[in-house]
Amino acid sequence: MTRRVRMRKNIAVMAVAFILGVGGIGGTFLHASAAQNRVFVSGATIAQTALTYVGKPYTNAGTRPETGFSDLGLVRYTYRLDGIRLHISVSRDAYRRLLMRGPRVKRSDLQPGDILFFKNTIWDGLSHVGIYVGSGMFVHAEWYNRGVVVSSFKNDPTDGDYWAMHYKTATRPWASR
Repeated sequence: MTRRVRMRKNIAVMAVAFILGVGGIGGTFLHASAAQNRVFVSGATIAQTALTYVGKPYTNAGTRPETGFSDLGLVRYTYRLDGIRLHISVSRDAYRRLLMRGPRVKRSDLQPGDILFFKNTIWDGLSHVGIYVGSGMFVHAEWYNRGVVVSSFKNDPTDGDYWAMHYKTATRPWASR
């Protein structure tokens, strides 16, 4: 696929995700931050924030848009901008800790803003995360010099979709427990 075709596809995906977010998909939930004030945030808001970083470069352990993001750095930064501190570092063990930051979500119940976890992508076990934006798509910082991109996450791993085959679980840190 040429760069131009990918760019057009990404723009179309962002438009769909934005429309879903404006339409109120994902509702508003209350997140009680540890020893912090309560913050109202919707999953759609988180998804929209994540979409603003599409095109930013990938940087190993990156945590800022100015220098680039890793997958964990993008998730942590996006959630922090929307008022939710995940209290994770950008390390291999952070995947396990991030998994404990919100209630688990069934694949069939995904909503924009949910964090998707993938296994066995670059090493055994949990090894990649992204933010679900709706319509079977998610935002993530992809290694191999692609940077922050929107990728397809089809719910049917039997069709050969890479991310669906490596999907492990999802959490919803923006919802109250």
